Amino acid sequence: MKRSALITCVLVAVMACGSVAYADVPPAWRGGAETTYQVWDFSTSAMVVAPEVSSNGYGSGTASVSLGFAASGYWTDYPPIPGGRTGVWDIGRGIDENSSDIGRITLDVPVFDGTGGPGSYLDVWVQVFYYDDLTSTPIVDVVGGSFIEGADNVVEVVPNWGSWKVSQSLWRVSPLGEDISVMVTGNYMASMIDQVIVDTQVVPEPASMLLLGLGGAGLWLRRRKAMMQRR
Repeated sequence: MKRSALITCVLVAVMACGSVAYADVPPAWRGGAETTYQVWDFSTSAMVVAPEVSSNGYGSGTASVSLGFAASGYWTDYPPIPGGRTGVWDIGRGIDENSSDIGRITLDVPVFDGTGGPGSYLDVWVQVFYYDDLTSTPIVDVVGGSFIEGADNVVEVVPNWGSWKVSQSLWRVSPLGEDISVMVTGNYMASMIDQVIVDTQVVPEPASMLLLGLGGAGLWLRRRKAMMQRR
């Protein structure tokens, strides 16, 4: 799917979600060849965790949590009112002149088996669900990747408290390696993270795509020649 079309689908889907807290917008490639999909719900307070949901033929990813200045740590429910979300990390500040501690969740994901051509690259779709009140938007980065485009949107308003939002971004990694690191870092006002979803897709080098196209054309020509000879 073209990038502009993907972002359009994201915006339409989020607006259609209304008050649904988990506005997962799957990319068109999810479930296809050479793709991965993983969801971290942070159902426990462990500082290093595997995804609760994963479809990854290259191995299992991990999320490592580090707490920065002003972090309150793990919340079983947040906000602490009926209907709050379960499993939320207040990672604190990612950058603070008074502390060397960095509030960050680092997600390491195996994405490739090394068999692609030199021109292959990786598309990465990252969705981070976070709370916005006194805390705010986390900083998302795919190490070694180029940011293509993205958007932040409200998915649920909590009256008298704040709002749940989702940060959705598309990245491209080239040259392609066997794993990637996605960093979700607290901003200066600290950040509270509820869920992270990472989708990846290996895109073959243009030469490989051309060979596939030529192979298909050759098969069609052979079939056509055989049909003509039988007439």
